Parts: sequence; structure tokens; C-alpha cells
Amino acid sequence: MAKRESRWMRVKTLTPEQKATITATCERFIAEILKPRFLPEIRPTEFNYPVDIFGRWRGSKYSFITR
Repeated sequence: MAKRESRWMRVKTLTPEQKATITATCERFIAEILKPRFLPEIRPTEFNYPVDIFGRWRGSKYSFITR
């Protein structure tokens, strides 16, 4: 079994303009691809079911979230 080395890497923080660009691109992706593919209609079931897909910044990462 190979031993894993831990390496530190410096990463630049995103500027507000970069975050805005990423947000706009992801929102367009959600509206044009994800919602039509996975939520063409909302069908209630006896178990939990998705009713919406949206994105949110969590610190320095953008997450896709289903509600």
C-alpha cells in the first residue's frame, strides 16, 4: 500500500466579479439544463421528492442544492 503524501497548496481567493460570473453561469446551467431534465414536472410521492434546484455560495465553494 502506497503512503499518501500531504501537500499544501495556496489558492487565490475569488474576486466579487469572478463570483458573479460563476453565479451567472451556474444559474443559466440550472435553468437551461438541470430543471428541464430533472424537474419537468413535480410529482408528489409518498417519500420525499425534489421541488426546486438552486445554487448557493458556501464560503469559497458554489454548491448545487435541491429542495
